[in-house]
Amino acid sequence: TLSNFAYSQTEISGGIYSNTLWSPTGSPYIVSGKVTVFEGVELSIAPGTLVKFNADASLEIRGKLTAKGTVTDSIEFTSNLNSPGWNSWIGIIANGTNLPQGVGDQITMEYCIGKHALYFVDLDYGVHGPYIFKHCYFGNNFQVNRDGGYPVAVFDHCTFEDNRLGLDWGGDDFRVSHCNFINNVNGLNGVAIVDTCYFSGNTGIALSPYGATSGCTIENNNIGVSCYFGSTNNTFVNNVITNNQIGVEILSYFN
Repeated sequence: TLSNFAYSQTEISGGIYSNTLWSPTGSPYIVSGKVTVFEGVELSIAPGTLVKFNADASLEIRGKLTAKGTVTDSIEFTSNLNSPGWNSWIGIIANGTNLPQGVGDQITMEYCIGKHALYFVDLDYGVHGPYIFKHCYFGNNFQVNRDGGYPVAVFDHCTFEDNRLGLDWGGDDFRVSHCNFINNVNGLNGVAIVDTCYFSGNTGIALSPYGATSGCTIENNNIGVSCYFGSTNNTFVNNVITNNQIGVEILSYFN
């Protein structure tokens, strides 16, 4: 016998002008074009919700995004294409508001999955942090972040897998801890504070340090650690580098 199942689906486009909750009952949410969460508005996403983005779709946050899943019920952001690649949707973009800089907790994610974006989270104009990402999984993105946000971005207990680049640059308080960088092209580049992270299977450069790096294990990569111009005043202590094609590569410096 065959059973008939009814699946809900919610189409999203345009602006979000009042506090809004996306929940599993309306899931999946299909985002088209640029959807903007306006200033003073909070978009909350409940555990178990699936959000899918059409090609060239994005979610612009001028207000606030809070997406808190659970260890057994995550929230997923992904492409709506049948065969998505590294950049099948644009990403989540933090934009300026009239609040004082450094005030707002503009984006908070816990137990979220982010896949197939150009830049999963674009913090280039993000000045209303902190921007917090905990227990998240990022896979098959062109790049997980664009810049680090102000005053701080924190990635804690996250996994980065099969991305072209895991994390790249940010402010002096950009912090990454207890994260795994697995089978990316390049793992992590230019982050100020990195501690107790694991790097393995990255086919380009696992780690390009900038700032303070400690307690990490870097093994079975093409290039384990690559230091280059602009990496002065680094501290790199209590790390294990083993079984890479090249363990440590030191490139040009002015001093």
